[in-house]
Amino acid sequence: HGLPPMPTPPPASLDPDLDPDVLRRLAPLTAPTPPRPAPLAVSADAIRHWCEAFEDRHPPYLDRTCARRLGFRDCIAPLGAVLSTFVIPFAWPPPDTDPPPPRHLHHDVKAILGFPAAVVTAVAVDQPGTLVVGDRPSIRQRLLTVSAPARTALGRGRFWTIERGCLAPDGSVAVCETMTSFGFDPATRSREPRHRAPAAAAGEPLPALHLPITPVRAARVASATRDFNPLHLDPDSALRAGFAAPFMSREFHLGIACRFLTDHGGEAAQVRRLALALRRPLCVGDAMSVQGHVLRADTGRAEVALTIAASDGVVGTADCLIARWRRPA
Repeated sequence: HGLPPMPTPPPASLDPDLDPDVLRRLAPLTAPTPPRPAPLAVSADAIRHWCEAFEDRHPPYLDRTCARRLGFRDCIAPLGAVLSTFVIPFAWPPPDTDPPPPRHLHHDVKAILGFPAAVVTAVAVDQPGTLVVGDRPSIRQRLLTVSAPARTALGRGRFWTIERGCLAPDGSVAVCETMTSFGFDPATRSREPRHRAPAAAAGEPLPALHLPITPVRAARVASATRDFNPLHLDPDSALRAGFAAPFMSREFHLGIACRFLTDHGGEAAQVRRLALALRRPLCVGDAMSVQGHVLRADTGRAEVALTIAASDGVVGTADCLIARWRRPA
């Protein structure tokens, strides 16, 4: 039972028709980087700040007694926070460590390919381990693919995929993320009307979660995740990139999906796997809803299909595996 194991990523595949100089600059990024310490250790204050932004009351994140009852020495880091809050380098002051904390390879790939804008289109996350208060993770990452030129509703561009591992202090993998992005030039965007995304598949629903996407919520999420990309906060930057308004980050979609799942799973629930496909941005001003239904369940674990929607259609879908927390060895 359960989702199949995440496949081992194939060797890196870069479009051979890329400019030779671009290929030369991308090639070193396909080798896994040595693990480099993240800028922050997991802290109770940062976890609480994350939970405030997502209105997430999952007890193992906030209650040390609950976490210890589940077999952990302290409160547990939320999955989404592991991939953002504790690993994004500080903007100020400039890091004085050598080497500095690693920034996401996404930014390097976007710069080398020369695209003025990029959006995340799919994220697959596997959580084989756990980080708790006091742990300082390390980051290992590599470029997996760069596609041939493609056209979407956003314009002409290319897709690329990056694998990123977040390691626990003992060197084991706590979280592994595979993220696909689409880089594009907004000037090449088609002005034809967009078709509305199809409605979510019918099924026995879990109680829905409804949240308005307001400027205040966008600011809280940016602060909690420490992702201050202007496309998520600044209307002018969003308009220049071809979007009607600032839109929510991938960390928000991961965080709100995890909150929905643990709301229904109870204090012993852990999101083990989440594969998210995004169809359109979730923008400030949208009225968001999250719905889901159980596909399969047995003792201690369940597979859930989840849909994130705005009032005018589906934003993204996810296949998820939720189970009881694994006790530390």
